Amino acid sequence: RAKVGDKTVALKVQRPGVMRGVAADSLLVRSAASVLEKLKNPISGERLLKPALVQGCDEFFSRLFEESDYEREAANLAKFAAIYGGVEGRDGGSRIIVPNLYKDLSTRKVITMEWVEGKRLSEHAMVDAEDLPTLRLGIECSLSQCLETGVMHADPHGGNLLKTKDGL
Repeated sequence: RAKVGDKTVALKVQRPGVMRGVAADSLLVRSAASVLEKLKNPISGERLLKPALVQGCDEFFSRLFEESDYEREAANLAKFAAIYGGVEGRDGGSRIIVPNLYKDLSTRKVITMEWVEGKRLSEHAMVDAEDLPTLRLGIECSLSQCLETGVMHADPHGGNLLKTKDGL
């Protein structure tokens, strides 16, 4: 959390050197996968693992590098906001709130967005009846992402979603 003028903002900052570590890890994991992929059963001569292990590692680290590009994440946030921002639930009270992005204060290694007050869903031990419309809206939004738009919140966990006085 930080102040920009009179506004409170949320900052997501990539730590220095983190990408060097990820790159080194990707090379080690890929090398290990390459060795494991070649292992054979000494009796039958058949491979012990399917030959797609290296390909799977490459795909995983490719996605990880994409996730680490905050300009790309900012573009995805804008896309998500255009589709889901302000969508109202059937109860007429709940709505999806997507924080505004401060593009001029964001870079490849820093995302700056509006601070949204609320309680993390992970802080709620039990669901009250009053929460049901908001939860229903969250489920409908998640299904829409999977089945209709293909534009998805990539990290939807209870610590990353907030219940606010106006919605989710």
